Amino acid sequence: MAADVRAKALAYIREGRVLVTTVATPPDARYPCLVVATVQGHMQRYQVVRHPESGWSCDCWRTEPCAHLAAVAISCGAPGYAARTPTRPENRENT
Repeated sequence: MAADVRAKALAYIREGRVLVTTVATPPDARYPCLVVATVQGHMQRYQVVRHPESGWSCDCWRTEPCAHLAAVAISCGAPGYAARTPTRPENRENT
């Protein structure tokens, strides 16, 4: 994930554009296994989901990790997105 994606994700969070509607974390897990959220982008709203089997997805047009997905992941404590030098998310799918 490029630094500009992280910067945009942090701006979405600061501006209150991230609405997380569902978070499910198993009792012994460190991070959520299910997340459902919407992010108000610059042009429209996007749905971001982290599903236990398929991983993260965003319904925007980008094929690589986007700022919408990164904003939700950071909000939910996903370690790969919160770091200054983030790692690629597991099982990234774009719908």
